[in-house]
Amino acid sequence: MSAKRIPTKVALKWNGRDYTFGELDSLSTKFAKALSSMGIKKGDRVCIFMQNSPEFAIAHFGILKCGAVTVPLNVMYRRRELKHMINDSMASAIVTSGANLQFVQEVLNELKTVKEVIVTSESVPDGFVPFHKIINDFDDTPFPSMNSEEELAVICYTSGTTGLSKGAMLTYRNFLSNIGTLAEIWELKQDDKVMMALPMFHIHGLGIVIHGMAYCGYTVVLHERFDAAKVLEEISRERCTVFMGVPTMYIKLLEEKNVSYDVSSVRLWTVGSAPMPIEAFNKFKEKFGVEILERYGMTETAPVIASNPYRGRRKPGSVGPAIPGVEIEILDDDGKVLPPGEVGEIAVRGPNVMKGYWNRPVETEEAFSEGMVPHWGPWEAGRGRLPHHRW
Repeated sequence: MSAKRIPTKVALKWNGRDYTFGELDSLSTKFAKALSSMGIKKGDRVCIFMQNSPEFAIAHFGILKCGAVTVPLNVMYRRRELKHMINDSMASAIVTSGANLQFVQEVLNELKTVKEVIVTSESVPDGFVPFHKIINDFDDTPFPSMNSEEELAVICYTSGTTGLSKGAMLTYRNFLSNIGTLAEIWELKQDDKVMMALPMFHIHGLGIVIHGMAYCGYTVVLHERFDAAKVLEEISRERCTVFMGVPTMYIKLLEEKNVSYDVSSVRLWTVGSAPMPIEAFNKFKEKFGVEILERYGMTETAPVIASNPYRGRRKPGSVGPAIPGVEIEILDDDGKVLPPGEVGEIAVRGPNVMKGYWNRPVETEEAFSEGMVPHWGPWEAGRGRLPHHRW
């Protein structure tokens, strides 16, 4: 999208290297052709198992371009989790870094469907596919789009709080609807510069920041991992305008002793993935002179369902009202709507709601009720955490 409109604009800044939208488009097209040459076809699953890097973005967009489905894997996963998710998704290939290859090797003989392991490091052991070499083997002539909005783009595995992790099937429509709405309500623009220290393997980093880069055309200042001092230093140097994080990141920013960094360029600080302590919210406002924008979401909703307003009053400890186009109810154990003040499940309806759980028809049926997806709470209705809507 942005590659055609602004090909020369910087999309990613990484360790002193700038990648333009046109360059990312070219590299991801080459990677799509490389995957196709390996026999990866429409609908096949390809896992990405690595830390933040330009190669992650190139691989992700290349996977989508060839009609395959990205399966991002947490880099903290080891033998049990890796084996389950790779086998459960029936992945045909894995893209990994040199640092993570050893963990793939530990389970390689137990993987049932994997045909190729693609490694992004400069030095690649025999028997594995070198990422950069195969990209150079192909040209970047346009690769025809093979995807419709209702087709799968990503299978993102949940944290597994109710047993083995389940793969949430997220479509192009899920992601487009969500980032399109967030771009509108958070006023994300082409001239924004977003500090990115969230992991790209998580729905927060991939679904909002990276997809937002492609959708809005803003620049992402990419870090491999979060380091409070480095983040503040680069926000100051690059004059970043947006920071998206989780509560622990904000707590670490508050603990940073060096107060010489100028972060006045940041117009939007958002937080999600866990409740933001009110004390930290207030301390951040006192130290940096701005209010954090709290929002709420889950993997199954690609991901945001509620947000405090960008303009207007924000309520500390609240994730705000449902975003436009999304409806929320608080339900009892029988699926009936609860009055304000009662504890129950959050049920969500909207274009961002997943297609279902991969190869889990029973769990999918249990999760859906007249198009709603419940989130296992409990939360209180009408107490500011989430609004109580009737329709």
